[in-house]
Amino acid sequence: MIRKTAFGVYHENPAYQMSRVHLPDEVYAQTIRSFVIVCVDVVITSRQSGHSALWLAKRKVKPWSGWWLIGGRMYAGEDPIPAVQSVFKRETSLEINPGRFSLVQVSSFLWKDRQQEPQDAGSHNLSLTFMLDLIPSELSAVQLDTDEYDAEYVLRPFDREALVTEHPVLSDLHQQIFGGEEM
Repeated sequence: MIRKTAFGVYHENPAYQMSRVHLPDEVYAQTIRSFVIVCVDVVITSRQSGHSALWLAKRKVKPWSGWWLIGGRMYAGEDPIPAVQSVFKRETSLEINPGRFSLVQVSSFLWKDRQQEPQDAGSHNLSLTFMLDLIPSELSAVQLDTDEYDAEYVLRPFDREALVTEHPVLSDLHQQIFGGEEM
């Protein structure tokens, strides 16, 4: 019997569990050159703080170093909502109710390199981008994973104008969430 979850994920057998496999770097490099990697990313907003901004974290590792969303790859067999909840907790230390994440965009990224050796093993990633609105006390409680993010920085708000100038990749996402005219 095929079962559909709330997110539209279909399971032929709900009891079936895929096992996680850790691949050596060289094998993983070959894999990402052959398959599209699915990621779950979180764009943080804080409407209660009065900002119509996206709150970004400063990543220190590739494929995207610099100001970016919180996120990571989804494992085979995972449903998107538990995956995004798990990635967000791992990278921010915040446990968030899964009902607070809402899918806002599906994006495709083609990266030319990565942090691990061989660094020239680029990847094609499909990102399921979820929005999460945090209240100010939650924003201040975020503790970023220092393996992934620069410990010198905390979350920083980027308004539409700053995104167009500094981060055009995410300016469309801002418009989609907050509306407004194209810049």
